[in-house]
Amino acid sequence: MGEYVFYDIVADEKEALVSDAGERLTYAQLDEATSAFATFGMKRDLCFCLCENSPSSVVGYVGLLRTGVVPLLLDPSHLSGDAEQIAPLCRKAAELAYDGLMIEVHPSPCSALSDARQQITPEQMLDVLDITPGSVSPSLTRR
Repeated sequence: MGEYVFYDIVADEKEALVSDAGERLTYAQLDEATSAFATFGMKRDLCFCLCENSPSSVVGYVGLLRTGVVPLLLDPSHLSGDAEQIAPLCRKAAELAYDGLMIEVHPSPCSALSDARQQITPEQMLDVLDITPGSVSPSLTRR
């Protein structure tokens, strides 16, 4: 895969991302951050990318793409619309060698402003991670 730069067609100081919290990244910063992430040299394994709606999550995802990994992702939260179906769908995704999962996690799903029925708690997420032991890449776990 050839190297590419995100801001060839726009000024490198224009904003590429803005989070709800006001965190901002320019195209140049996004390019620099994803290039740095790509140096981790991920191999093609099933990995869980625990993301939030933030520029750092975009950096991680695009960083994976820059390594040449084109992830096959499953979103069991939206696929089923039911938190009870997330673990079985994750198990099947592991069997089918999906590259990652996008799962809605909330400290209190019943009080979530949207999609409450399809969200799981952080504790339930740990149980989901136990379904496929050894499949979590340490460089992708959220701090």
